Amino acid sequence: MLELIIGAKGNGKTRKMVERANNESKRTSGSIIYIDKSNKHMYELSNVIRLVNLHEYDIQSPDAFMGFIQGLISSNHNVTHIFLDNFMMMCNIEADALGAALKEIDKISEKYNVTFVISTAVEESMLPAEYAANVVCKL
Repeated sequence: MLELIIGAKGNGKTRKMVERANNESKRTSGSIIYIDKSNKHMYELSNVIRLVNLHEYDIQSPDAFMGFIQGLISSNHNVTHIFLDNFMMMCNIEADALGAALKEIDKISEKYNVTFVISTAVEESMLPAEYAANVVCKL
């Protein structure tokens, strides 16, 4: 499953992501991974959520990022949720490549039965039409 939180930069997407991750940690018996660009939100997240600081890894392309995600899943087969904050920055892509990246994440989600919750600074009009139904929050 793929869930999207979209909106302009500075509208509270990260706050919503942290809130969703913490709420999910109370409901699931599986593992939750929260991938961010820093450790800034370490103390806001529940201690049962694994925070991964992406800047500790040398990821330069969308393919490298997708491989990284699959590596995280393969290291723990109990992963039920992965939260990706600021998705386009993490993947190192522009809005025109968003559809292809989301398609790849969707494939990974289906293959490993992992729910991805993704925030990205994109307006709804820039979102590929096939992913409009995946938007759970517009800010």
